[in-house]
Amino acid sequence: LNFRWKPGRIDRRPRQVAPHQPRFEWRMWFAALGSVQHNAWLVSFVDKILAGCPCVIDLLDEPELIAKTKRIHMVRAQLY
Repeated sequence: LNFRWKPGRIDRRPRQVAPHQPRFEWRMWFAALGSVQHNAWLVSFVDKILAGCPCVIDLLDEPELIAKTKRIHMVRAQLY
């Protein structure tokens, strides 16, 4: 998934410049440093993505999901 403020596509310049750090992406960065038990909000976030919750989908940079022409059926998370 592409997130609105996370650097990703190399054919597009970033939407933000440091030191500004959008809150959601900032929380995800710290969630990667901890365990799922300390980040229950992340499980809820994935649950809402699968349910197609418009408020949560709006946090993503996925035009097909926002336009409701595509839907997510599975999410895989890896710990490395």
